[in-house]
Amino acid sequence: MKYIALFLLPITLLSCRPDQEATDWNITIAPQSGSDSRFETDMNTPLKIEYALEKDEKAVAQQLVMVKPPENGNLLNCKQTNLSLSCMYHPNKNFYGSDKIMFKVRDGDFESENLSYLTINIKKTNTIGEPDIGDIIISCEQAKQNGSLLTQTSAVHFPAVGDCSFNENSTDVNAFNIEGNGPRLNGKVRARVEQYFNVELPTAGTICDIDFSFPESTMQYDDEIFLTLNNYVVMSSQNYSTGSGSIHYTNGLKINENGLMVYNWIGDNSLYNLHYGQAVTPKYCLGVDPSDPQYDIKCSIPPTEVNGQFKLEIPSSEIIKVGLSGQGQDISSKTEVNFGFISTGDNDNGDCEHSEYNFNVLVKYIN
Repeated sequence: MKYIALFLLPITLLSCRPDQEATDWNITIAPQSGSDSRFETDMNTPLKIEYALEKDEKAVAQQLVMVKPPENGNLLNCKQTNLSLSCMYHPNKNFYGSDKIMFKVRDGDFESENLSYLTINIKKTNTIGEPDIGDIIISCEQAKQNGSLLTQTSAVHFPAVGDCSFNENSTDVNAFNIEGNGPRLNGKVRARVEQYFNVELPTAGTICDIDFSFPESTMQYDDEIFLTLNNYVVMSSQNYSTGSGSIHYTNGLKINENGLMVYNWIGDNSLYNLHYGQAVTPKYCLGVDPSDPQYDIKCSIPPTEVNGQFKLEIPSSEIIKVGLSGQGQDISSKTEVNFGFISTGDNDNGDCEHSEYNFNVLVKYIN
């Protein structure tokens, strides 16, 4: 007869935070959330923000995690440690009001039960009521006739971009990395790269028109691209707006009272997490009528992953609308024209990629 000896070894439950208070089941209590913090800046004025946790001596792997980036601005030049975040916050052009960044605290596998908030108050600066579009059109035409129309030619440059930076640490649609991008998911817009280029005018002025001159050389991109002017979409490889007519974009980019498409990455009427599929909607060019026999000449955008040349002819009236749609800011106070180039991706390596791109603009204005 064989005997089997059973040795009972004591089993110890180890928690990630061994000295912290435990329940009857020895489940470690979640770490404390961070403290709320407030900052303030003026409209169109960048601000350095810093947020830090107090070190918890009972923690083993204490970490500050951003769960929602700002909706009305961008974070640039960020420096992050496990316990702190330091960034330059740039409010969206002409935005005023409140913006928030949301954080939680992790300690190993445990997370704080409550979020902490970094709130930024963007104060409205000296503004006057919006001028009338019809009056601006008349003033621009008079300046053209009497020779007082001012012009400036500028070269706009957007460097080449490689892959998207997805949030590889989560599959939660509401979990964002430091760039404000989410996790990969096929068929959903989850990441983007935004590039901006300012054209400075010699004097403050009212913009009358902008002529675009795209090079004969071609460029390639993946998945989708957007060209913006003062944060309004003037050209995109697909129409992601609420006015596209697609059932996929009923909550897409907002069309404002002047018929302009407002670019927004996250939040209400935003691009983030919208359906992505090739040629779901046609290409989009501001103010160019798809029924125009010369539509493909005035609005030329190659399909994704295909080399091709761009062409864009926006009616001057639409350019004036862009200038006048600044949340109450008087267009005569503007001294710069801001161009943006955004490329997007859903889940693939190589998404958000585009080759280097340069084009010239002729800005026509009156002071």
